[in-house]
Amino acid sequence: MGKKVTRKTYVSKGVHSNVAASTLKAASRGVPLIDKALNKLKAWREGKNPWITIPGPSKNMPFIKVRANSYYGNPKNISYGIYKGKTEE
Repeated sequence: MGKKVTRKTYVSKGVHSNVAASTLKAASRGVPLIDKALNKLKAWREGKNPWITIPGPSKNMPFIKVRANSYYGNPKNISYGIYKGKTEE
């Protein structure tokens, strides 16, 4: 038999969202593509590995999703010089 739950100490399980899915989709669609791309690039530079969409290899697959590390490389291996652009070590 389970323990009784009192109203003072009840903690929500967080199963249901309190925002409608249509509202979340509308907010997501309102973000310009350039901002989305810059956010993904910033996340990659911080060491995260976001999914990005790149042109595909054939007409059957015009776009494919890949991880940023497999496309850009590991951000820890790239250094930025003062007078020159990024260089790979």
